Amino acid sequence: MTTDRSPSTNGFTLVTTTQFWNVWSTPAFHAQRAADFDAPRMSWLDASYRQLAEDLGFQLAPQRGKCYDGQRLDVVLDPAAQGGAHTGTAFGSHGVSVSPDALYNVGYGITGFWWSILTMHEAVNVMTGSIAQGWVWADGSPMWAGQSPFPNMCDIVVAGEAGRGDVSDAQLQRMGSDPGVGLFLWIQRTCGWAPYQRLFRWTRLHGITDWHRFREPSLRTAILVWFLACATPELGQGSLLLDRFNSALKRISGLQISASDYSQAQALFPDPSQ
Repeated sequence: MTTDRSPSTNGFTLVTTTQFWNVWSTPAFHAQRAADFDAPRMSWLDASYRQLAEDLGFQLAPQRGKCYDGQRLDVVLDPAAQGGAHTGTAFGSHGVSVSPDALYNVGYGITGFWWSILTMHEAVNVMTGSIAQGWVWADGSPMWAGQSPFPNMCDIVVAGEAGRGDVSDAQLQRMGSDPGVGLFLWIQRTCGWAPYQRLFRWTRLHGITDWHRFREPSLRTAILVWFLACATPELGQGSLLLDRFNSALKRISGLQISASDYSQAQALFPDPSQ
């Protein structure tokens, strides 16, 4: 894909820049909705990114100076993303494409609710994808029925930390009963962000850049659970976490982590921290 970032390219116009983001729109949409590109909505991009970088323990860009790969990240209000959002844009992989009407639509009584959720949700996927592809919570693992429990959990917690308790409460109302989201939320509320920070650090330590190298079901998920078990010594490294994951997975897909796959995960990575 082109890396051209002139003020008008690929059918989009550069509307504004923040510390970490370029914001792009079609000229027609911007002309129609210019007032909605206001300071609160644009500042959310940086506020949520800063909080994500703190919570996940890494960043795509330094807090000072230029952003990822010498450029800001891109958020594109793309008609092709109408009704949703996804990672990647017309300018490359390090950005997010968002349904244009997310900027102003009302969700759960909050104007711009979907702007807040979709930009942050896909930023989580861009960040974790920069470490490795094929996360079970993002790439359609049959164990997880193609769901995205980890980014949805992040939406709940990070929104509140970044000062949008209304968005956090609404997302909790929307996704809190999902068994996968509830499981990742329980880990975060019990142990904080440290288990996830260790998970990402250990993934890099072991040179895992694509989780697809491990078959699924259920070895890939087994390794994830083993890493998280080792990352949460306060929960013990017994069967507690495995049992909780299998209970959630049974409700999500009817599948479970086999004892043999969990043993193989332990054999592959006897001590994930080393």
